Amino acid sequence: MSLVSRRAFFWVGVLNAILLALLCFILLKKNNGATNGQKNIAPEKEQCTDQTSSDDHPIANRKNDLEAVVSGPQASAFEEQSTTDPLPLEWEDPVIAVLNNSYQDGEERNKALIRMALQTARHVPRVQQECLMHLAYGLKDDNYETFLKLSTDISIPIGVRLKFIDEVFSIRPKELTKWLGQSLRMTSDPALISHAQDLLKKQEESDLFYKSQPEPPSQDTEALPAR
Repeated sequence: MSLVSRRAFFWVGVLNAILLALLCFILLKKNNGATNGQKNIAPEKEQCTDQTSSDDHPIANRKNDLEAVVSGPQASAFEEQSTTDPLPLEWEDPVIAVLNNSYQDGEERNKALIRMALQTARHVPRVQQECLMHLAYGLKDDNYETFLKLSTDISIPIGVRLKFIDEVFSIRPKELTKWLGQSLRMTSDPALISHAQDLLKKQEESDLFYKSQPEPPSQDTEALPAR
């Protein structure tokens, strides 16, 4: 083979190698561009999916919002307290002044406690609770309407009122507690209705239990003569 033919074959081979390398470079760049495009699209797709799932359940979203409102700061603030927690420092003197004022009779002190629970300490559940616990013992048995008002006034948190009702049922005459329980069952508050029904049921069960017990022997029975 002549020298010219060999040189021709050599340059043809070099040209083919260059074309092949250029083709591989183009294909590789194209694949990299497609991969980057998929990575950029993926987060947008996930975001759209999350938004769609949230929009598809508006009822569930509204329910969650309602639960957040119901369990808001006012409810949780009282749940974290108990009857053994001290009064807020700034309220110690006003409460003690009402309880220890020797110039007020019982009725005046009760009025001052009611005014503090419903007005001056309206947004201080621990002070309202202290007032109601004293009123549970201090009010007269025939003051039915005041017991009902304190049990249903929405300016007092429901937790404070339920504790007050429990205390009244535990220490007051059955005539008062039965009337109070039946009156609370006629309200529109589900918590009061349910609590009153439970207390009345326990009261009825207690009455049935004591009625079923045998009566003790009479003290007036004459002793039998000894033989």
